[in-house]
Amino acid sequence: MHHLIKRRFGGFETEKLTWLNVNDALSIDGKTVLFAALTGSLENHPDGFNFK
Repeated sequence: MHHLIKRRFGGFETEKLTWLNVNDALSIDGKTVLFAALTGSLENHPDGFNFK
């Protein structure tokens, strides 16, 4: 299982992403989907994340 922790510092000016249990086998597409789920983009634009 992969995890992403997102922390904001100083409002919206600075963000820090911490990826947990992410190895080289997780592609950039996998990371994109995890980040999109965190930010709400996955729910708002589901057709934009169809990797079939």
